[in-house]
Amino acid sequence: MDPREIKDVAEALIRRIEFLQDAGITGLSRASALKPAVPAIEGEPAEWVVFKGALKDAANFSACAHQDWKGVLFGVWPLGKAVVLWGVPVGAQTIQSGPFGAEPLSQLESMLVWLAGELKSPVPLAANPETILVARCPQDGGYTDTGAAVACLGSLEPYLKGAQGVLLMGSLAAWAFLQSADLDGARGRAHKASGRSLFVTYPPDDWITDQASKKAAHNDLKLLIREIAS
Repeated sequence: MDPREIKDVAEALIRRIEFLQDAGITGLSRASALKPAVPAIEGEPAEWVVFKGALKDAANFSACAHQDWKGVLFGVWPLGKAVVLWGVPVGAQTIQSGPFGAEPLSQLESMLVWLAGELKSPVPLAANPETILVARCPQDGGYTDTGAAVACLGSLEPYLKGAQGVLLMGSLAAWAFLQSADLDGARGRAHKASGRSLFVTYPPDDWITDQASKKAAHNDLKLLIREIAS
């Protein structure tokens, strides 16, 4: 590479780092990077870039200077002794346009209002939840959505302290906690882990296209409510 090109790349990286720092976004250093929660395979890197904060601030996040980075973002909605988690894949484009989508968030908001009433808890803000985003530079290689979802667990744990029940929406949430993306097989019962009851259900974007999924999710919410009330 020409020396001038190297200089341009270095200056671009410095500007990106300064921009992220001004926005309150930090990446983990190589020394303190997250290690994969699953056994590494040959050639797989041992670090992730992590964002923690409100969804509106995540729009400024970038895992690296490249535009084709990939990651997984979890939204966290607390409801007293319950927590709702929704994990979705993200990239440079989707993080800007909104990783959950307007209509699915509207569906989620209605569900949260109803659920908060049943649990007698404050209604969390559907459109701007706290989020955990774990991503990787494409040049590192070895990326998978399931690997990124599992890598979110450590950062999610502080949000789950004191929770009696956790609702896992979507296949990435189910995989992170249960190592299974089979929503049909995991639904309908409580899964015990770390002293909590985990309930799997379909994500709000499925509710829009499939009324049966929405009805099934409502039944899953009832299981969560019964667990909290017991």
